[in-house]
Amino acid sequence: MSDTEKLELYTPQHYLLNAQEMSMEALAVVTDTDLDEYEEEHAIYLAKQKEAVELTHSLYTSAEKDICKIFGHFSNEHKYLKRAIGKGTALTDIHSREIVSPSRLREQVKNARKKVDVTKLHTSSTVSDNGLLEINNALEYLVNNGLKLNKDFTLTNAVAVAKSHKGTQLMSRIISQDMELDIHDEDVRFIGDKQCADETVCGSKYDITTRSDDLELMARCCCGNTEYSVDFGFSDDGDSVIELAVKN
Repeated sequence: MSDTEKLELYTPQHYLLNAQEMSMEALAVVTDTDLDEYEEEHAIYLAKQKEAVELTHSLYTSAEKDICKIFGHFSNEHKYLKRAIGKGTALTDIHSREIVSPSRLREQVKNARKKVDVTKLHTSSTVSDNGLLEINNALEYLVNNGLKLNKDFTLTNAVAVAKSHKGTQLMSRIISQDMELDIHDEDVRFIGDKQCADETVCGSKYDITTRSDDLELMARCCCGNTEYSVDFGFSDDGDSVIELAVKN
């Protein structure tokens, strides 16, 4: 590949790029201006993506000819290349699946607005000391994890975005560990009483599940008798704690 044939993949420079990882609360406070700005960024992405796809097709055509010269038509090497392209494993294909479309994003925001009372999310001059402390702790967590104020989150949705981020990180780790949360290995706080207190019957590993309709995380103790809702709190140094409360 020559210097004039470098494959460059463009990524929209907007916090809504991470919409798939945002909570309902965070999506509900997305403004129409934010959506319009993302659509403008997405238009730039489409133009750049078109160029990248055209270059990828050109490189594939050239590579296919070379492989056929070396190994012959319908050789295993030739078939492998064709299968790889057919499966959508080119970098351009992978990249396109990571970029949410403006129409899909608008639909997500519309649904979130229906489910969330945004008037309860906004801060005001009457925010309690505990409310301000929660916001400050969430800000510390977000900054510690590399997120940018007014790019990835705002003061208004900092707590919601922090909880969404922590929830996503938790699920990613648990999936790699066969969907189990070991409360002895994690910083876990029970809100109210822990229902299954007999460790000889119910151990430390909890199953984590989520409902796709509202993205709510739930935990079930290993004996299966008690289900907990999963939430997150943050300390003043930016550390997070998993909060489990018995579901009614």
